[in-house]
Amino acid sequence: MARDYSAFAASDDEKALADVKPFDASKGRDQLIARIDRTLKQLNGEIGLQGGSDFSRKHHNVIHYRPTLKGQRIYLTLDSEEHFATTTSKMPGLLEQFRKDVEAEVYDDQIKHVLTATAPTNIAPTGKRKAAGTGTPRGQGLGKVSRPDDPEWMAKFREKVGEPDPSIVDPVPNSKGTKWVPRANTLRGQSAAATRYS
Repeated sequence: MARDYSAFAASDDEKALADVKPFDASKGRDQLIARIDRTLKQLNGEIGLQGGSDFSRKHHNVIHYRPTLKGQRIYLTLDSEEHFATTTSKMPGLLEQFRKDVEAEVYDDQIKHVLTATAPTNIAPTGKRKAAGTGTPRGQGLGKVSRPDDPEWMAKFREKVGEPDPSIVDPVPNSKGTKWVPRANTLRGQSAAATRYS
């Protein structure tokens, strides 16, 4: 005969955590400290800026510092400014204090958020970055060349780009099939190409 052991059963919350690896804060801090050390070496010219940097030099010795970890933003202060403005002379001291604060576990909540997030989306320097798996599947794009005479291609183009802006006179797809342009633009381009290669 079986006994009732329900008093010893894990709760639903405890069961949900069974497959979740515990967050190791010290490893996360080590990663951010390595990023800070790398920034200091870049600032001092010891290493290049390959792979990106967390700062940009501006006029009059001003530096915009925007610390990141795994491509995600770490905020130095409670406000959400795009960057923290400092100067060339103050930057080494800022990095030293930031490093001490990371070691003192001040930024553990942000580190944990960045390192445990799934399929992160963020703003890259060149624009919006999509979450993994949200791009156009292979074989379903528009190709690299505009095909306005192909009704199937035009249907896909209209679905992707939308209807033309009413201010565009006699709209047609541009040569790459990425946006609407006035027909006169394409005729000028064709005329120039014919002249150049004739």
